Amino acid sequence: MKFFRQSLWLFLLAISTLNSFSQSTSFEKAKQQGSGTLEYMYVATPGFMENENGKYSGICVDILSGFEKWVQSQYGITLQTKYVPTANESFPTFLGKVKAGGAGVIGVGGITITEQRKASYSFSYPFINNISILATHSSVPAISSPDQIATAFANMTALSVKGTTNEKALLELKRKHFPNMKIEYLPSNMYVSQKIAEDPKYFSIVDLGYFLASLKKYRTIKRQPAMDESNERFGFIMPKNSDWAPVLSEYLKSVYLNSPEHRKSIATHLGPSALKLLDSFAN
Repeated sequence: MKFFRQSLWLFLLAISTLNSFSQSTSFEKAKQQGSGTLEYMYVATPGFMENENGKYSGICVDILSGFEKWVQSQYGITLQTKYVPTANESFPTFLGKVKAGGAGVIGVGGITITEQRKASYSFSYPFINNISILATHSSVPAISSPDQIATAFANMTALSVKGTTNEKALLELKRKHFPNMKIEYLPSNMYVSQKIAEDPKYFSIVDLGYFLASLKKYRTIKRQPAMDESNERFGFIMPKNSDWAPVLSEYLKSVYLNSPEHRKSIATHLGPSALKLLDSFAN
């Protein structure tokens, strides 16, 4: 009986410890306590949020690492943090988890800030402009105008992920230029760029990070420059009314975006060509 009681006590202690870590902390509470817990829920995004055998890297990881140090020096808060993956890299699942997340949940990845999402989530200040790229297999001839797409891509199928801004862009392209466009849906943007690189029958509008990662890995994906757009901005996404949103925004605006680490991180994780492309849209 004594052994049973001791085992039960140890089990309950373990559960209590686990629960105390899993209960993420609001900024206000962390400020009062001098410590807190943040959960970084992420969807893998090439160049922005990557996990290779438990080693996290990317522009978002660089930002959050600097943010943790800044919170310590600025507010005297010591943070415990952990990265939480999304099952099957499903973007709708990711959004649902963030929306229902605790006070210290921060959604991480290449997340576009939109007015529609602002109704249900809080966002940080944007940390990078995104470039949307019309991508095809390298064997597909280049088009010089969106007006050519209905003819040039007549026997091709578009790929997308439900609920993304790229799906919205494809539907707008369909409405304006390609009424007979067929769209096939996949669970993750990672599969979209891979399938385009492998099969000339498919095309899509993809974010800069996915395009560059596929170009590096497969060398068989092609940018159709007639369709480049830079009308989106990436930010960190949080549950509605998160009090970490203004704090993270303060760090991004006052520290990160004014530091050399900003451009260095882009060059490191997306490559010098990404910097040139982003600069060309900024001018």
